[in-house]
Amino acid sequence: MAAPFVTGLCGLVKSEFPGYSRQEIRDAIEGHCRPLNNDSYYDQGKMGAGLIDAQETLDYGTGVDDEEGNNPNAPFAFTLGSSYPNPTSTNATISFALPDGYAGAVKIELFDIAGRKVATPLDDSLNAGEHNVDISTSNLANGVYLYKLTAGEDSAVKKMVVNR
Repeated sequence: MAAPFVTGLCGLVKSEFPGYSRQEIRDAIEGHCRPLNNDSYYDQGKMGAGLIDAQETLDYGTGVDDEEGNNPNAPFAFTLGSSYPNPTSTNATISFALPDGYAGAVKIELFDIAGRKVATPLDDSLNAGEHNVDISTSNLANGVYLYKLTAGEDSAVKKMVVNR
């Protein structure tokens, strides 16, 4: 049942990036896939298994730099993605993007529903682009948690559920 979705996404990528060849469209889609339940078929680089993040594909394309070293498809806005998987039981990945030209302190903090800080999975200096942070949730009780991304003057908060 994924074929209609992928076909539609190919059309959207082509309309967003009209200069892309068929291979560049495929690379853009493959570049924003995640494995489904540690599927070894997906891990071997074969098509047909995994999850495609359509929004990231449309936002960032292939992410390849041009001759001057600029990424024509670089994130243009501060973006905090949803944690994956959500709900989670032992580990989660938080994705985010920093705007072109950004370089500086970035922090991700995890709060319980009462507002108490329970972890700081990231406190580092990063440059512009797409980033992923893997966090362990194995020491957290079942429940709803909020994660907050702060970079410079920008901040965003999203929800994550831990359920074993």
